[in-house]
This record gives sequence, structure tokens and C-alpha cells, in this order.
Amino acid sequence: MRKYFLIAAAIFAAVLLITAATLYITFLREEPRLPYDDMVTGETGIRAVFYPERLPEAFLERMTEGQDPRLVNWVMPYEVAFLGVPDIAQSTMDVRVAVDSRRLGRLIPSFVNNSVDLSPGGRVTWAPEGLRRAQRGRLLLDGDMRLDPETMVQVDSRWAGVRPRMPLPMDGEHLFEFMLDNRMGMAYALAGTYMTPPEGELDPLMRAGLESLRDLIYIHGHANFINDTDIRIDLRFECDPEGSESTPHAVQLLLGMMMAELRDQLAVSYGMELDGTSELDGFTVRGEYILTDVHLAYMN
Repeated sequence: MRKYFLIAAAIFAAVLLITAATLYITFLREEPRLPYDDMVTGETGIRAVFYPERLPEAFLERMTEGQDPRLVNWVMPYEVAFLGVPDIAQSTMDVRVAVDSRRLGRLIPSFVNNSVDLSPGGRVTWAPEGLRRAQRGRLLLDGDMRLDPETMVQVDSRWAGVRPRMPLPMDGEHLFEFMLDNRMGMAYALAGTYMTPPEGELDPLMRAGLESLRDLIYIHGHANFINDTDIRIDLRFECDPEGSESTPHAVQLLLGMMMAELRDQLAVSYGMELDGTSELDGFTVRGEYILTDVHLAYMN
């Protein structure tokens, strides 16, 4: 009898160990860091990356109604990146969201696919499978974004024959950072797509503003919290020194118009304030802005 009891106890202990190991692997063990960098090529026109672990604890406490921010960080991914590669022939941009998951990588895709509407609509069409687990530590969501065909004709004409180059460097030291590489016409393509009405043509002023982007090399920006409610946004527009001397002035004008519209939208929709200014330094336009009461976006 004692023999059978010992065998049953051993089996029970083995089951407990297997269960504990499975729970540890699935829920507790950290997944490896897999930064998005290896997916960037010379054809990548836009990069944007968000590092959740750099959110202030006070901000997380506010957003989670006083819950321990360490619990939130336990689940939050290391980084979330957005990548865009233009396809001139198809008038589209291949887009990818890459999530460097920290934990629960096996469960997150099904949760997202069941709770987020990824059905066709708008400019972006997501892949039918939705968010998928490519490997341990890496979740991917692929799709394509429609670009304005007439604008892409201009891109093909202006940048025809331009070969992919080494990707422009990013700092990697901010809460949020993005790079819009216009060396192959990416900024021109996006601006033309969003500025062109669904039916109709650009008015002369908007057309002139769009044409000024031909001599823009890149746009780099980053954002960081300066306290638990306010964010500082820094922008840099680098223009070609061998291009038109009017380009930086036109870019600064467009930036002012864009930020004024954004300021009004944030105030009306969320009660947030956006304040700041830009300055011209040779062929470089720099913008510095403060976005206050960011938490209000989650309360509306």
C-alpha cells in the first residue's frame, strides 16, 4: 500500500512541477529583447518607436487608478515600433507594427485580435490573420496603406533612379521617437496623400507647400515626459543645403499651420493645451512644443 501511495505522490508532484513550469514559461518568464532594428532597410521611409517602460510611475498610477506601476511594467512590452516602406508602382505603403513583448506573448495576439477592430476600412488594410506571434518576444501586425496615385506619379518623377541608402540613425533614448526619411520621397508622398481631397485637386497654396518638400531631407522628432502630466516634443526638419533657399521658410510655414490645427483639435477634443514655437537655423527648422495635461486624453 505504501508503494502505491509513494507512486501516486510522485505522479502528483510531477504534475505540479509540469504545471508550475508551464505557468512560468507562459506567464512569468521574461521574453528576450528583440528590437525592431533588424527589420529596417534603406527603403524604410518611416520609423516610429514607443518605449512603454519609460513612462513615469506617477503617470502610470494615474492611468491605472492607483495600481502598483510595477504590475503594469511587468506586462508592458519593451517597445512598439511602426515601420513603413513605400511601393511607388502600387501607390501603397507596406506597414508593419512590431511589438517586442516582455511577457504573455502567447496570449496577446488573440486578445488584441478579439478586442480591436482590424477589419478593412480607412487607408490601412491589415492582414487577415491580424497580430501574430512571429517568434518568442516578437509580435507582428502587417498591412498596407493606400497613397494618392497622382502624388506617387510625382514621387516617381522626382525621385526616379534614387537607390536605397543606409537608414538614418535614431537616438533610441526617448519615450517616443520617429524618423521620416524623405531621401526617396516618403514625406512628399504622405503629405500629398493627406493634403489631397478625396475628390478634387490641391488649392494653389497647399500645392506650393507640398512642392517645398522636394528639398526636404528628413524629419526627426522625439517626445518625453517632463513631469507626470506634460510632454515636451522636439522636431527637426533638415533641408538640402543645395536646394532652394525658400524651402526652410516654406517648411516652417507648413509646420506652423499644422501645429495650429493640431492645437485646436486637442483643445476641442480633449481639453489639452499645445504650446510652442519653431526657429530657423540655416537649412534646418527646429520646433519645440509642450503638450500639457496628457492624462485628459484617457478621460474623454
